[in-house]
Amino acid sequence: MKTSLQKSGEELLARTLDLLWRQWSSLGVPGNRVYAGDAMLDPEGLLLVTTSLGRHDSRLLDMALDWLHAEGTRINVQRLKGLRAAIPMPGTAGGAMEDGRVLAALAEVLAEKAVMRKWRGLDGTAGEEAGEPEPLFHSGNAAAAPLSGMKTDPRFAKHGLLRPPWKPRGACVPPPPDRPANLLLTLRSFVGVNARAEILAWLLARGHGHPAEIARDTCYFSKSVQGTLNEMEQSGMILSGRHGREKHFRLRTHDWMAFLGFPEGTHPPRWVAWPWVYYYIRRMIMLLDGSGGADGVSGPLASIRQRDFLEEMAPWLWRSGLRTEMTAEAGMKGTRLTDAVLEDVARLGALMEADFREGGPA
Repeated sequence: MKTSLQKSGEELLARTLDLLWRQWSSLGVPGNRVYAGDAMLDPEGLLLVTTSLGRHDSRLLDMALDWLHAEGTRINVQRLKGLRAAIPMPGTAGGAMEDGRVLAALAEVLAEKAVMRKWRGLDGTAGEEAGEPEPLFHSGNAAAAPLSGMKTDPRFAKHGLLRPPWKPRGACVPPPPDRPANLLLTLRSFVGVNARAEILAWLLARGHGHPAEIARDTCYFSKSVQGTLNEMEQSGMILSGRHGREKHFRLRTHDWMAFLGFPEGTHPPRWVAWPWVYYYIRRMIMLLDGSGGADGVSGPLASIRQRDFLEEMAPWLWRSGLRTEMTAEAGMKGTRLTDAVLEDVARLGALMEADFREGGPA
């Protein structure tokens, strides 16, 4: 008998939380396992998805906040806002990957530090009303974890989220620069927290490209990327050439990897479109958690919701690089569609367990 859709959703959530743990551990959060994939991590995308799925794992969310409290100056708040705006969640004013109220509460905590005043731009812009207060953390099948009469943190309560008072533990370390997965943060330490770091990271991973491609993948404006590349080209460290009518830019990859301190012969990490991967995974979890996959939903209604999901996600699936890995199609019906969705959930789980190594999405 095939695993139920709801059970598959629970397993997918567990696999996703494990992946997020490994990625945060690569950045410096204490953990039993470190991300071992061959792709560069995206700290802004990782933060956004953790604000939503981290509500199912209190330790993960609290350790992520602990890291941010120490290393939050490494996060590009401008790019964070760009990612939020890139794919809004249907029916809400918030973004597609994050929980807006959690993000606003984290921003308020971080902005208390003078060196992180830039986070104030996110405080109060969650795009969601606080509404009736509710526990921050969930347990089991989205059941609210009780607070048992404990005091609550006023910074989270301001956004309608109840949790015990949070204090930094100081248990995290800066991102180890010798890990290729941390290359983007290493570049930010070198050139600053700005578009230049993303441009260099993209060119190292992809080899060469047009400004419009870079802008699309990094969530910056194309004209801004074009102008920055033209400036950087004048240094002689970025090269350009014509591909038809387009001007493409490139780096001497091996020279840059050696310059950044990596052993000779180290290949740059791959560029994975992590924000779109996270988006697809989160939406799949939401689909299976009662909105289109719960065991109590009738077969025809579940199929309709599954097809609506596939039609809506089609463009983002291509952008994530997952299209070739997934089998479900909007034109499928009945048990064939359900079986394909279950197969896709299993494929996603396998990709996450393998840390999206080469052969997965790119």
